[in-house]
Amino acid sequence: MSGKEKELISAYAKAFYEGLVEQAVNGLSTAASRLQADSQLALALSEPDKDLAALQPLLQKLLPEDAGPAVTNLVSLLASKRQLDLLAPIGKEVKRLAFVQGEQPVLVEVTSAVSLSDQACSDLEAKLRDVFGRGLQFHYQVDKSLIGGLVVRVGDKLIDHSVAGRLRSLQEELQAVVA
Repeated sequence: MSGKEKELISAYAKAFYEGLVEQAVNGLSTAASRLQADSQLALALSEPDKDLAALQPLLQKLLPEDAGPAVTNLVSLLASKRQLDLLAPIGKEVKRLAFVQGEQPVLVEVTSAVSLSDQACSDLEAKLRDVFGRGLQFHYQVDKSLIGGLVVRVGDKLIDHSVAGRLRSLQEELQAVVA
């Protein structure tokens, strides 16, 4: 097998995997949102005397039409154990685990207007690990042109909480209004 074929196989497999994860996370999120929005449905699903067969018609109201068997089975299991309140946190954990199992380590570039204290670095790292998982490698730098705040790049995601970034956004908004 050639190097190009291996790259192609890897690209297709990665896209397929990401699609499965996205479908699962979206299905769990939709079910959690529907459960939260419909208090009568939540109450009916939490009744302790109903068996799983009696819950199935109610569960269909929770599930999106494109819910795959994995999502359907998990929702059924949680309903049978009266643990549907775990749907949203499970969805977040699936997303986090999928990110962790991606390419590791993921480089995190933190650019701040001033040097960050050890405590600030530690707090930031803990928060980013909660969101993106443990496979992060941190690199810090100072750029005074940010004026204040910081810019964080995690892999291909950019989080700009700098004063310079906010001023840029404001300038773009004003230009859009004037134009």
